[in-house]
This record gives sequence, structure tokens and C-alpha cells, in this order.
Amino acid sequence: MAQTKSGATSTTNRTTAEMREWYELHKSAIEKFEKIQNGIQLLDPKKDVSRTYTIFKRELLRNYMKNPYKNYAKLIELSRFLYLRSNPYRKIIGYNASMINVNYRSIIPKKEWVDSTTPEEVMKDYYDTCRFFNVSDMQAEIYKMCIIAWREDAAYGCIYHNDDGIFILPLPYDICRIEGMYDDGGLAYSVKMSYFDAHQDQIEFYGEPFDSMYREYLKDKQNGLWQHMPDKYCFCIKVNLDDPTIPLPPYMALFNSIINLCDTEDLQADKDKASVYKLLSFELEPDDSPDPDSFTVDVDTAAQYFERARKVLPDYVDAFITPIKVNPISFKDDQAADINIIENATKTLYNSSGGAQILNSSSISTTIGWTSALIADEQYGTNTLRAQIQNFLNRWIKYYQKTNCELVLLPVSPYTKQTYIDQLKSQFTYGMPLRLTLGALDGFNELQMMSLANLENDIMHLNDSFIPPASANTQSGGESSEVGQGRPEITNPGELTDEGDASRSK
Repeated sequence: MAQTKSGATSTTNRTTAEMREWYELHKSAIEKFEKIQNGIQLLDPKKDVSRTYTIFKRELLRNYMKNPYKNYAKLIELSRFLYLRSNPYRKIIGYNASMINVNYRSIIPKKEWVDSTTPEEVMKDYYDTCRFFNVSDMQAEIYKMCIIAWREDAAYGCIYHNDDGIFILPLPYDICRIEGMYDDGGLAYSVKMSYFDAHQDQIEFYGEPFDSMYREYLKDKQNGLWQHMPDKYCFCIKVNLDDPTIPLPPYMALFNSIINLCDTEDLQADKDKASVYKLLSFELEPDDSPDPDSFTVDVDTAAQYFERARKVLPDYVDAFITPIKVNPISFKDDQAADINIIENATKTLYNSSGGAQILNSSSISTTIGWTSALIADEQYGTNTLRAQIQNFLNRWIKYYQKTNCELVLLPVSPYTKQTYIDQLKSQFTYGMPLRLTLGALDGFNELQMMSLANLENDIMHLNDSFIPPASANTQSGGESSEVGQGRPEITNPGELTDEGDASRSK
């Protein structure tokens, strides 16, 4: 739980709600904190905090891609810029991040069948585990970190947890580095503490573990520059696990296409602006005299009317006076063709992403194609992150309570959930213990399902009032052909066909 000091007051506890409110209020400043020299500004909501981004062009991208590992920080900044600038890129990132939902889960007691554990002990252990994982906003916090991971490859966070819920404070990539792995495959990281030399206000607000880490750094600034994030607070996930040391944006191969699409959209915007522009010509008509400078209206009078007209013209209309005939002037273009160029570029981007195929839904014409695209996208979006998040949750609970249960994230996304439910229902007919699992997929956590079962069955006795109707084809035995008495008897077996006899003998 975070702690802070404020002036001469004593140390107080920060709830996760306070941490979340503070982070959302100062999110822009935190993500670009290296630009802020006056740290106290973070604590004054009346002051505006500026935020700047580098405008990236293809030339810069080519230079970065020549040596990605050397320029990984610049590539991450480019990914951040494109995330704000390009709506298709934002949709790809959000789509992949939404593939993992920690509410689609199953909590399973680790029962040793040969030990002497009593049912009461198992129930208490299970209840405590369910209660711990039912903290508010867990899915929102995990989704937030998945967005960062798909945008920047690695997502570093510090976990704050109490009875109010959970809050994960994202830490910038340029003060964090991966230093190792846990036994379960999770990632551990360190924080560069010299940043806080100029940001004492953040240390005071964050409290633990930053207080302790900063004190260790002050003992020996040279050797203690990088401080290990304590395991209890450590959250770190990475999309590209083939190289856990260097973060490279997962979609950096698409950056050139995204920049091209942005340039095309900008060009189209300029052409749209030009298409409404009009140019009016005020023509001076010559009279019948042989003098070429003689007109039906004298020039001074024409100029007066011309000036009056110009004063009332809108911004996108201009005018000029001419003594000669002028052909029509048009700035219109084939807007349908321009729109097709943008649509084709967007489709190419989605199809080249290796995932997010259904975002280009117009290219999928059949149900089988739709389902196959969803499965492919789910595999791409969850292959590495689901296992990391599952291991983190099971490791994290051990620091707060002694439990003999494990959490399993179901291999399903919000987009394939219904298909997975249908599969589980088929298994349920064979006696598989899936009631709580089905409830989780339907949006009810374990404790809610147990409470509803107790309410309906033990308190309201709805199981005695709402009885499912019996179906004739599911009943057995009986000599009557009435509904509920089994299938009718065959009065003349000799009239059965070969197919009917084979079916009857089954």
C-alpha cells in the first residue's frame, strides 16, 4: 500500500482509488516527465502541462530501421506518435489488447487426494482465493498494460492493492529495464532511480516501494543506480519474448505503411479543401468602338462593384477582374477514386498486420472465414501474454495470502467466447464440472454464482417451482405411446425398411 508525506503531517496511506485518480489526472505529465523541470507542477492541477511529440517522416524511419536495437527508444516514440496519429493503428493495438480477459477464468483448488484436507478447509481456501481475485477494475488495469505492451513491446508496472481494488502504475520504458525471469517464466525489472533526483514529489506520493528503493540508491548512487522492483509490486509483460532484453514495437514492420496511410489522408484532406474552392471572374465587356480600352462600363465603376462583391465573399471564394474571356476554373477531383485509395491502403494495413483480420470485415464473406479469422487473431494476440499474465496472478496472490488454489485463464477471447461456451455445454452433458466456468464466461464471478445458487435453490426454492418440461424422445420404457411414456411401439415390424430396422436395433 502506497504511503506519502505531506509537509509536516504524518505519513498517511494512499488507497488504490487515490492512486488511480492521481495517475489519470497527471497521465500526460508522467509519460513525458523528462520534459518537465519543475516537479511540483505535477501536484498542481490548476497548471497546464504541455506535451510534445516528434513529427516522424519516412526518412527518419529508414534510418531507425537500419539498426533497430540501437534505435529502439526512437522506434518506441514513433509507435507512440502513430498510436495517437493513426486510427487504424490504434484499432489494431486495442484489438490485440482486448484478446485477454482475466474474468474468463477458472479457480481450481490444488487438492491432494491422499491427504487429510477436510471439505471445510478446501471451501475456505477456495473462498479466500475467489475473494482476492474479485477486486474491482482488475480487467481494466490488465487491459491498460496490454495496450502499452502491444504499442511498446514491454509494459512495466508497480502494483498497488488493498480492499478498494487494484491499481497498476505504468512506468516509462526509459527508466526501466528487464533484468531477469522468475521460475514461472515471468519477467523481473529494475528502475533507474536517478530520475527521482529531480522528482521528489513523485517519491513522496508513490510511497512504497519507491521510498525504500530511493534510500538504497542514495547509499551508493554509482552502484545502486538501478534498483530491483520488489517482487510483491512487480508487473512486467512483453510481447516479443524471443529477445527479453530489448523492447521493440511488435508492429514496427508496419510503420512505413502507417506513415504512408497518414500522408495519403493528409493529401486527401488538402484535396477536399481545394475541391470547394471557387474563383469568380468579373469580365469587362468591350463596346462597339474600335478602341480596345473602351468597355460598356467604365473601369472605375466596375472596380467599385468588384470591391463590394469581394467584401461579402466567403473564405473559400476569391475573385478577379479581367478584360478578356476566361474559361471555367475548377479545382474538383475524382473524390470516389481518392476514397478508394485510402480504403485500399487501410485494407492492406490490416491484412499485413498478421492479426486484426476481422477489422477489415468487408473482406470476409462467409461464417467459416469469419470464425477462422477470429481464431487466428486470438492465437496471435494471446500466445505470449496470456501465460505471462496467468503466472503473474498466481505469483502475486502468494504475497498476500497463503492459498492452495491456482487461477487458470481460459483459452478464449471475447470474440470466440460463444463458440467456447457451446463446446463446454457439450462437455457438460457428460458430467464435466463446468458450472462455475460457464458462469464466468457469462459475466458472473465465482462468488456471485454461489450466491445466486443459494438464493434460488435454498432460499426461494425456485428449483421446485420451475421444472423443465419432459420430452418424449428423452424418456425410456413404458407401453403407452403418450407423451412422456417413451417412443411408440411398432405395431407391424415387418413393414420396416432396412434403414429403419437398423435404427430400431440401436
